Amino acid sequence: MRRSLFAFVTMVIVCVPLNAQQFRPEYFSFDARYPAVQVDLNGDGIPDLIGLNSGFQVIELLSSGEGNFTSQTLSISGSGGGHPIASGDFNEDGKTDVILFQPLGIAYGDGKGGFGSVQSITWSGSNQQFNYAKAQVADFNGDGQPDLAIGFDTVSEGGQAATFQLVLFINNGNGFNDGVTVYNQPIPDGSYGGFEYTTDLDLLLGDFDADGHADLIFRTTESDPSNPGEPVATITALYGDGSGGFTPVSVSTSSNLFEISAADMNNDGTSDIVAADYGAMMIFYGQPNRTFTAANLTALELVGLNPTLADFCGDQRKDIVYASFPRKNNTDIGVSTLIQTGAGTFDQKSFESIDTYQGGHGEVPFYQSFVGDYNADGKPDVMLISATEDEHPQSADVLLNTRSGSNGTCQAPAPTGIHVCSPTANETVPNPVEFSFSATSFYPVRKMEVWIDGKKLSETYAVFANEGFADVKLRLKPGSHKVGLYSGGFDGSVQHTSYSITVQ
Repeated sequence: MRRSLFAFVTMVIVCVPLNAQQFRPEYFSFDARYPAVQVDLNGDGIPDLIGLNSGFQVIELLSSGEGNFTSQTLSISGSGGGHPIASGDFNEDGKTDVILFQPLGIAYGDGKGGFGSVQSITWSGSNQQFNYAKAQVADFNGDGQPDLAIGFDTVSEGGQAATFQLVLFINNGNGFNDGVTVYNQPIPDGSYGGFEYTTDLDLLLGDFDADGHADLIFRTTESDPSNPGEPVATITALYGDGSGGFTPVSVSTSSNLFEISAADMNNDGTSDIVAADYGAMMIFYGQPNRTFTAANLTALELVGLNPTLADFCGDQRKDIVYASFPRKNNTDIGVSTLIQTGAGTFDQKSFESIDTYQGGHGEVPFYQSFVGDYNADGKPDVMLISATEDEHPQSADVLLNTRSGSNGTCQAPAPTGIHVCSPTANETVPNPVEFSFSATSFYPVRKMEVWIDGKKLSETYAVFANEGFADVKLRLKPGSHKVGLYSGGFDGSVQHTSYSITVQ
């Protein structure tokens, strides 16, 4: 029998049951009028926030150490009062830039949390009246430069019906081309965009058919024209072709899917959608044939919204943390966790109170949620943005993950790049070879790969936000080998490093 030159050694991690207290809350003042953008503004590898406050001033929440943040107000000359909706490195200087909306422009970052020049983005549709907007950044046309997609809803005026639209702006190397509408959904007469329990729309990035091209998920919500007291929530997948085109496919129309998030929940290489309403949680599993398989998880023991997705347990399965409050005692608010215990099975963990709710009308007073490593310990934490009806109003509630260990043994680099812990270049190593490396990107990380002598031998999905980790063992043929370590994005973009090793 011939033996393979390569063999993969599986690493199994068993999830240890959570302690009663999974998160330790810290509270920081942050008065955001519009949804904020999470991005590393000062280049320390820890996510920050940027938004617009009630006085229409740009505000930042900058990391000032491991788990500490400082808020500040900015005056961005030439911004025209626009509010941040997206980020990326649009001039390829290694520093984070921010997209401003109304008016539309690029604020070029200085890498320290400040901004220099603002470049206007010409858009022939800028004369429309908008209600709400969300944006995503990826290389949608495959030219190696980050493009911009903006989803928004318009106001009915001048005889024109209100619509939900998705507009694509292609990066031309010196800004963006004029926007092209790639999706237009009219809002029926007698209806209006948005609803009491949720935002008008949401826009998610992923690769939902695993073809290496960036896709978008567009969730729109409007009132039912025949029954204005009921909402209609529509989820549409827009599959990218890698050349700037999109194919829309309906995923779901429902009266209760108010909050959605995206991640590869079953580690099969395709992105999935997690949708929540007040009493239930469900997953739409993406398929390579551009369909979705829906699975109802369970009726929630707690009222829940804002699903946040990451491997919070450390067992290489993604879990769900959601903002919640007990049905019988809605003065306490906090989070609850659905731990993934197997393929598509989840255990409901106990509710953790993090604040006291003083509103009285039964809604969770967190209107935005993020996941990130906010204290640089290699574990996913949660950040919730509160409204005005809790004990810590207009604040960013940072929930630091208290479990032991980290999601990877190799610390993620700052601000971007690949950090290799083992094996190092020109090293002589025993079998099996233990590969340990991590990555940080300007954009969400999809997967981590190990290539040996031009062949991909490992593809793993220990990622969250803009970080990825890989710890794998490979049995290789003795002798010299060329190693390639890759971090991949949803749009086919990669960060990589290569070097040689010798195996004993």
